Amino acid sequence: GSRAYLESLRDPRVRFFPSKGRSGLFPHLNRLLGRCRGNLIHFLCQDDLLEPGALATERGFFELHPEVGMAYAKYTTIGSQGETVSPGEVGDLPPVLVPMLATQHFFYHGCIAGNLSTVCVRASVLKEVGVFDESFTVAGDYELWARIGVRHAVGVIQQRLLRIRSHVKQLSRAKNSAVPFVLENARIREALVPHLPRQTQAAARRFERRRQNVLDVHLAIRCVLAGRWREARLIGRQLGGWGSAHALGFWLWTLNNRRRPQAPWVLPE
Repeated sequence: GSRAYLESLRDPRVRFFPSKGRSGLFPHLNRLLGRCRGNLIHFLCQDDLLEPGALATERGFFELHPEVGMAYAKYTTIGSQGETVSPGEVGDLPPVLVPMLATQHFFYHGCIAGNLSTVCVRASVLKEVGVFDESFTVAGDYELWARIGVRHAVGVIQQRLLRIRSHVKQLSRAKNSAVPFVLENARIREALVPHLPRQTQAAARRFERRRQNVLDVHLAIRCVLAGRWREARLIGRQLGGWGSAHALGFWLWTLNNRRRPQAPWVLPE
């Protein structure tokens, strides 16, 4: 009943653009971005909720930090019926990550925003760096945030401005999304390496082999045990023969990442 409800609204602030076919998440988002008229753009998925005053808080944050190109807020995780599952961590990062730090966070920790719905971005920044890369099917948001973080400071709003719904039908939890995430995340990290501090790039590669590749080979093992051989082969092809053997060795040595390697951080002076 979503379409009928939206068409019934008479609030001039709400504009409804029905999709024409199933072209995928990121092409749809790009079409919507082409219709945006504001200076700040907040993404909100259909199963998530903004807390009262969230947009005003974000606007105030961007006014206070003109160097920030995008920002993400903290959130409360809720279940399918709206019940609180987790309050969400706050206070873990400074309010502004300069590009050097943002790039390292995106390389070492992946999509630090956590969810598409947490992000607000300046429209002017999207005009500069471009919109979502439509060759990505599941990690296009991570790719765009990382691309922004290379050039602009990333803001971290340490307030729970959203309620993010956790349910079994989420794209990120779909069984057939796991391998595309592995392959696409590897592409993103590869693109980030030249933007890491030069003196730490080799160490960052070692960290990737000992941390991320171990996670990927663990997924490959799970695919084998489940009889999903094609997915296991795709992961193995991504890692390569030597990379797979190396990752398997570290999978054993680290007890599946229970002994975590230390990321080789470089801090701004």
